[in-house]
Amino acid sequence: MADMLRYNMACLLAITALTAFLVTDSFAQGTPLVVASIKPVHSLAAAVMGEVARPTLLVTGGSSGHSATLRPSAVRALQRARIVFWIGPALETFLERPLRALPASTRVVAMASLPSVTHLPAEVGGSQENHQAGHAQTPHAQMDPHIWLDVGNALVMAAAMVRELAALDPVNAPRYRANGGNLAMRLKALDAELRRRMTPLAGRPYLVFHDGYRHFERRYGLKSAGFMTATPQHGPGARRLQELRASIRLLKVACVFGEPRTSPRLMAAILEGTNARAETLDPLGALLHPGGELYFRLMRGMASGLEACLTPAG
Repeated sequence: MADMLRYNMACLLAITALTAFLVTDSFAQGTPLVVASIKPVHSLAAAVMGEVARPTLLVTGGSSGHSATLRPSAVRALQRARIVFWIGPALETFLERPLRALPASTRVVAMASLPSVTHLPAEVGGSQENHQAGHAQTPHAQMDPHIWLDVGNALVMAAAMVRELAALDPVNAPRYRANGGNLAMRLKALDAELRRRMTPLAGRPYLVFHDGYRHFERRYGLKSAGFMTATPQHGPGARRLQELRASIRLLKVACVFGEPRTSPRLMAAILEGTNARAETLDPLGALLHPGGELYFRLMRGMASGLEACLTPAG
């Protein structure tokens, strides 16, 4: 009887171990189960998931979250996903219809809808241009959707990812929580670093390509003198160029910040007849390799671009 009991116990333990292995293995090595929309969101998810598995990134390269189109492979990944992390309809308008078509069992988490996320109003301005033409007409259309540029929001997003992933994959929940704790410590250190680096730049006037930097500016005490275009997909027209050059001279703007996809000819046209300098900011990490470190490189790259152009000479 004792031998039979030990045999049954051994079989039970073996079955339990095998089940845990299969659950973990299918989660880590199977078809994509965790999908993230843009690189900053993907980076935070990758840091939380760590060695368990890699999330799938939908928007690669330099595509804008405002106007991206889904590749066939991205569509297939969405259809197989168990959970999708995105900012929300105010940014990734291209995702609204595909997400509505997903099965009810797919968990879709909009970062901009998290209760503790800080929201800032988007500025409607830029000559006669309507800023809302660049964003979805949703209840959040009046808000700046670039929430990841506030490290405080990144902390909220990462914590939500830990909760969601732990509920989705209980076997690996301890790993997600440990990774999330480490990520939170690193984000807090990054926040302190950026605050220290940006403090000397307060009050220096500059222009940005579009109104997408308010979260970074509010967090670190900066304020741009305006933006070049209301719609990220389109550059300023001739009348707007004249207004920009006049503003640069009037406000003694030190720097004009383009983005990776901004035309050099456009930058030259804006700077014509002014003393402003040109620099590039990359708020989406378009030029960076995806992964858990991208968010840190993105934010430090933002700080470095601002320092390079706004730090007074001498």
